[in-house]
Amino acid sequence: MHWIVLAGFIAAHVLAYVAVFRHLKVFAAERAVAIYHGLAFAAVFAVVAVAFARGTIGFAASCGLLALQYLYSLSFLELWTLAEGSYSLQILLRVSRQASISREEILASCEAIGADKKRNRLHDLQSLRLIAEAPDGTFKLSAMGRTLVDMLSLIMRLTTIREAG
Repeated sequence: MHWIVLAGFIAAHVLAYVAVFRHLKVFAAERAVAIYHGLAFAAVFAVVAVAFARGTIGFAASCGLLALQYLYSLSFLELWTLAEGSYSLQILLRVSRQASISREEILASCEAIGADKKRNRLHDLQSLRLIAEAPDGTFKLSAMGRTLVDMLSLIMRLTTIREAG
């Protein structure tokens, strides 16, 4: 029964996004979509935790339900990101809107996508207070940014990742 309830919740979550939220300007930002999914996961986590505490569901079912919600949200976010900023998709859309388009026009449109992504990422890092702009226009890590970099570096060393990116 709990699997059916979660499937219904996921279906309602997708339908709410498709029918309402995707039309709102705030949901054009990656952060809003991530928060939308974070809140959904928090709601599922709370319900699963209460059900587990009451003995309604077991540990394996609890883990399975949380994993299903996590996979749904992660898949949705990945697909949203690909659809939102994929170079390939943008090229296909641009070619589909014109009878013909030159290689130079395609490359120029890709450069604009890349520049927009970089500007948005920089803004996001500033709004998350991970970096700060100095008076001379340069950027420096904040204390929180340094902590994050140190943690990620540790994870990279522990997992033998040689190079980021």
